[in-house]
Amino acid sequence: MKLEQRKLWTSIKRVSTGASLASAALDRSGTGSITYSDGSTVAIASWTLAD
Repeated sequence: MKLEQRKLWTSIKRVSTGASLASAALDRSGTGSITYSDGSTVAIASWTLAD
């Protein structure tokens, strides 16, 4: 994960192969998107980080 200028970027990989499955970009307002390895994108709304 990388937090830079009010944005969070992360990638999701398969542990066994290291293949990239998706990447996500989120901001502190609670919006963002996930882009899957097939190129499809979905919106994220109202997310919250928790411990």
